[in-house]
Amino acid sequence: MTDTPDKPVAVAEQTDAKPRAKVPLEQSIARAGGDIAEVSVRRPDPGELEGLSLRDVIDMEAGSMRRLLARITEPALLPGELATMNPADFTALSGEAANFLLPRGVRVDSPSE
Repeated sequence: MTDTPDKPVAVAEQTDAKPRAKVPLEQSIARAGGDIAEVSVRRPDPGELEGLSLRDVIDMEAGSMRRLLARITEPALLPGELATMNPADFTALSGEAANFLLPRGVRVDSPSE
């Protein structure tokens, strides 16, 4: 019998399995490659929150949300697109992003899930 330490073996897999919320837009965003009718918002990493006030993000302050959404949307929305988009769409995207920062017990279920 060989002596092997009783250490747990961790298997780390790098996947892009971050939680996401799909948001259908009321008003499509026009792009040269085709209109964008749906945007995915993914859970931000702490590094993507750098330079932002967490309070402002949770309160959905517009300037903070424009900076954050440019970092965590797919397709990645440009600052100019975020600044001029339909306010209802901006609010929906912001709500999904802010929801990711809340503890599980108080999160709101996404209508897209």
